[in-house]
Amino acid sequence: MRTLSIRRGDIWIIDFDPTTGREQRGSRPSVVLSSDLIDSSALGLTFVVPGTRTARYDASGRPVPNHIRVEPLPSNGLSATTFFMTEQLRSVSIERLVKRIGVLTDKQLSDLEEIAILLLDLGPK
Repeated sequence: MRTLSIRRGDIWIIDFDPTTGREQRGSRPSVVLSSDLIDSSALGLTFVVPGTRTARYDASGRPVPNHIRVEPLPSNGLSATTFFMTEQLRSVSIERLVKRIGVLTDKQLSDLEEIAILLLDLGPK
């Protein structure tokens, strides 16, 4: 098993193939959402949010609220505007991680976390 330094908020190129149904396919940038308190390398798994270059809109023509838009910066390593899709949150084998390309800003990571909390209904009851 590979030993990698995998940190929450890192952006990695991940190879998602093979997939099925509506899962995101191919190699694409994805944000690590696993806690830094868990050693992903020891588990062999990590939680990620895949990205896409395709903007998605609701019936009113507004951007879907569960996608985080990230513009390319030297710190994140993205080559184009990328939309991270919280509805595609999934666990992947670390064998799928191809290359670390950068990291989200604290604000972007916070926005992603807030949407994931809402999506999974993990907020206070």
